[in-house]
Amino acid sequence: MPTGKAINSSANFYPEALVRPIPIMDEARQNKIGYGDVPIDQANELYNEPIVALAELGISGQSYYSRPNAATVEPVPGVDPNQYLRRSVAVAFFGGRVEIYVQDALRPLSLQQHLYDDVFPALIRKQSPGISDEDLVERRSQLIAKPSNDANRPSPHATGGAFD
Repeated sequence: MPTGKAINSSANFYPEALVRPIPIMDEARQNKIGYGDVPIDQANELYNEPIVALAELGISGQSYYSRPNAATVEPVPGVDPNQYLRRSVAVAFFGGRVEIYVQDALRPLSLQQHLYDDVFPALIRKQSPGISDEDLVERRSQLIAKPSNDANRPSPHATGGAFD
């Protein structure tokens, strides 16, 4: 039954986490520097774990790059619209009751290369037209992992170990 009381502020309506300022992420960004230099432990029990379709876990989503989007504008040809992750990552993040929409998960190396070489530099130049090549390279490294053919140092999305 309505009380007739108006909600005067979003703070009264939204959970506290939704109205808190976004934290400064500089320390977290520093922690990820050099992640590609850490070798993959091939003896770990999770090394050959299966990739699972998120739809099988009841998680909605469509690959960001398989549809029109802000980065590439048009869908990237050949990108699978389904989302996949390593089983342990999917269970760790989605094992309980959640509502989430995954925009991007497993990326083929060819897509990672296209994003790294073409899409992200174009977006950075569009946002910062006078940026130097050196600053562009630095900014790109903060936004996207460098593609790698090295099985011991792949980019996280290429392993099914990352999602957006």
